[in-house]
Amino acid sequence: MKFQVTRKTTVLGRAIKDAQTIEVDSLVMTDKTVSAAVAAQLTTRTDNAAGVITLPAGHGIPNGSKVDLYWGTTNLRTYCDAAVVGNALTLSNGAGDNLPTNLTNLVVAIVQVEPFALAGASMQVLAAGGNTARSSVRFHAADDAAQEYAAKIAAGRSLYWDAEAAVNGFTNPFDENIGTVRFSHANTTSAELMTIIAGVSN
Repeated sequence: MKFQVTRKTTVLGRAIKDAQTIEVDSLVMTDKTVSAAVAAQLTTRTDNAAGVITLPAGHGIPNGSKVDLYWGTTNLRTYCDAAVVGNALTLSNGAGDNLPTNLTNLVVAIVQVEPFALAGASMQVLAAGGNTARSSVRFHAADDAAQEYAAKIAAGRSLYWDAEAAVNGFTNPFDENIGTVRFSHANTTSAELMTIIAGVSN
């Protein structure tokens, strides 16, 4: 099975092209259209991990959801517990950046969790991302407990790794088998198709 990779860098009218074919025995893939995120505001900051977010009417975030929070240029807090009553989301737990100052505008995104059974040491290539918005992808061990690798992906960019990159110092991010992947995006105007795909050699 062939994994085709094509990249092009253009600067000052000069183009540098890179095309390669990576041979793999099988693919592990999830391909999901993830609902639009919600623009909101932190209206009570209890501490670095807890507070209340005021959501707009018709927000569509169910009580008991796991959510990611995006704000600023790169700030991200992931996998927070969301207790939702009406337009009030009471936030707790999570990981990543501490909550911002009170009255900060932020984006609330429901976390998508999908199975992603992957023998990490056998991975030859990995690619992940959405279409346009900032996104987050986190890979968890087979028991879904330990987080093996997390990536903040800038708008319009993607996560990419292959065995050739390992030769140049970017080693395989997985040192054990993967069981699930958790992901979200910060697009508040439309849903985003997010794709995570890995190529594996036996």
